Amino acid sequence: MKLYIVRHGETIENRSNIIQGQQHGQLSDLGILQREKLARRLQDFSFDAIYSSDLERTRETLAPFASTTPLPVRYTEVLREKSFGDLEGHSGEIYRRKLQASGKTRIDFRPNKGESFIDLTDRLTPFVEALHANHSGESILLMTHGGVVRVLLNLLLGMPLEELLQTEIRNTSISTVCFHPHTRDEKGVQSFSMNDYTHLSELDDSGEHTNGVDAFFGALPVKD
Repeated sequence: MKLYIVRHGETIENRSNIIQGQQHGQLSDLGILQREKLARRLQDFSFDAIYSSDLERTRETLAPFASTTPLPVRYTEVLREKSFGDLEGHSGEIYRRKLQASGKTRIDFRPNKGESFIDLTDRLTPFVEALHANHSGESILLMTHGGVVRVLLNLLLGMPLEELLQTEIRNTSISTVCFHPHTRDEKGVQSFSMNDYTHLSELDDSGEHTNGVDAFFGALPVKD
């Protein structure tokens, strides 16, 4: 099985450092350009199935490519971004303050009415198991969100989640994980790559500032 895991295009909220979580979000002008570049890049690959978060920003990102393939897109709530509960719609700075005040790690912190990364891992684990069970030997496209990309890579590769939360995952970047035939865990990984955004090379602004509120914690400037 080979997985192509893609983050959605840049949104207006990304550019303004607003927490989206499970709000739909709206692609920015750059995000619209990114999705066109992504669509052309994805045509280089052959897929057996396509899964996508059902949120609007992932649907919009996938739309240009989806219109070129006969494969149905399986939209699912399972691939939605981690819920930030009451913090959704607020600035990343508010999230950082709440996190610091909680005394918890980013992995353990659960915003009011939201999810922790442990909760997100629990949500995604059965999905990963189903991929192995149902798509052995196939190539699968997953359109999703930055937090979900990082947790999927944790589950698939066994990389520490704290390390992945500090790993850049740009908008419309492609991360791939290829398994040896008939294997189901990170020991069977044949090859992998992360955060491939070479299809954005012709853009003057490729969106390097949109890493999400969990990436590079304490290192990136925060916009009010």
